[in-house]
Amino acid sequence: MLQPELWDWKPRGPFITPADERRLAPQMQRVFDCLKDGKERTLDQISKETGDPPASCSARFRDLKRLGFHTEHRNLGNGLWTYKVVI
Repeated sequence: MLQPELWDWKPRGPFITPADERRLAPQMQRVFDCLKDGKERTLDQISKETGDPPASCSARFRDLKRLGFHTEHRNLGNGLWTYKVVI
Protein backbone atom coordinates (compact mmCIF):
# COMPACT_ATOMS: atom_id res chain seq x y z
CA MET A 1 0.00 0.00 0.00
CA LEU A 2 1.26 3.46 -0.83
CA GLN A 3 2.52 5.64 1.98
CA PRO A 4 0.25 8.68 2.58
CA GLU A 5 2.87 10.98 1.05
CA LEU A 6 2.80 8.92 -2.15
CA TRP A 7 -0.97 8.58 -2.61
CA ASP A 8 -1.25 11.65 -4.81
CA TRP A 9 1.96 11.00 -6.75
CA LYS A 10 1.55 10.82 -10.50
CA PRO A 11 4.36 10.39 -13.00
CA ARG A 12 5.00 13.58 -14.92
CA GLY A 13 5.65 14.18 -18.58
CA PRO A 14 3.89 14.87 -21.82
CA PHE A 15 3.93 11.26 -22.98
CA ILE A 16 2.79 9.51 -19.77
CA THR A 17 -0.14 7.19 -20.40
CA PRO A 18 -2.53 5.51 -17.94
CA ALA A 19 -0.55 2.29 -18.48
CA ASP A 20 2.61 4.13 -17.41
CA GLU A 21 0.86 5.37 -14.27
CA ARG A 22 -0.18 1.81 -13.36
CA ARG A 23 3.40 0.63 -13.84
CA LEU A 24 5.24 3.54 -12.22
CA ALA A 25 3.17 4.02 -9.05
CA PRO A 26 4.06 0.53 -7.71
CA GLN A 27 7.65 1.12 -8.81
CA MET A 28 7.72 4.32 -6.75
CA GLN A 29 6.43 2.40 -3.75
CA ARG A 30 9.10 -0.32 -4.16
CA VAL A 31 11.90 2.25 -4.33
CA PHE A 32 10.51 4.12 -1.31
CA ASP A 33 10.14 0.88 0.67
CA CYS A 34 13.74 -0.02 -0.17
CA LEU A 35 15.15 3.36 0.90
CA LYS A 36 12.96 4.32 3.85
CA ASP A 37 15.24 2.53 6.32
CA GLY A 38 17.82 5.29 5.80
CA LYS A 39 20.63 2.97 4.70
CA GLU A 40 22.84 4.07 1.83
CA ARG A 41 22.55 1.99 -1.33
CA THR A 42 23.96 2.19 -4.84
CA LEU A 43 21.59 2.15 -7.80
CA ASP A 44 22.59 -1.45 -8.48
CA GLN A 45 21.68 -2.43 -4.91
CA ILE A 46 18.34 -0.63 -5.15
CA SER A 47 17.73 -2.30 -8.50
CA LYS A 48 18.45 -5.77 -7.11
CA GLU A 49 16.16 -5.21 -4.10
CA THR A 50 13.27 -3.80 -6.11
CA GLY A 51 13.63 -5.72 -9.36
CA ASP A 52 13.47 -2.44 -11.29
CA PRO A 53 16.11 -1.11 -13.73
CA PRO A 54 18.76 1.19 -12.21
CA ALA A 55 17.70 4.13 -14.42
CA SER A 56 14.11 3.77 -13.20
CA CYS A 57 15.29 3.63 -9.59
CA SER A 58 17.25 6.83 -10.17
CA ALA A 59 14.18 8.52 -11.65
CA ARG A 60 11.99 7.46 -8.73
CA PHE A 61 14.66 8.73 -6.28
CA ARG A 62 14.46 12.14 -7.98
CA ASP A 63 10.66 11.98 -7.75
CA LEU A 64 10.91 11.34 -4.01
CA LYS A 65 13.06 14.45 -3.70
CA ARG A 66 10.47 16.46 -5.69
CA LEU A 67 7.77 15.24 -3.30
CA GLY A 68 9.68 16.82 -0.42
CA PHE A 69 11.30 13.76 1.12
CA HIS A 70 14.71 14.39 2.66
CA THR A 71 17.01 12.59 0.24
CA GLU A 72 20.77 12.34 0.29
CA HIS A 73 23.31 11.06 -2.19
CA ARG A 74 27.05 10.67 -1.82
CA ASN A 75 29.78 10.32 -4.42
CA LEU A 76 32.04 7.34 -3.71
CA GLY A 77 34.26 8.15 -6.71
CA ASN A 78 34.68 6.56 -10.12
CA GLY A 79 31.08 7.41 -11.01
CA LEU A 80 29.61 5.43 -8.09
CA TRP A 81 27.01 7.09 -5.87
CA THR A 82 24.95 6.01 -2.89
CA TYR A 83 21.39 7.13 -2.22
CA LYS A 84 19.15 7.21 0.82
CA VAL A 85 15.92 8.69 2.17
CA VAL A 86 16.01 10.15 5.69
CA ILE A 87 12.64 9.80 7.44
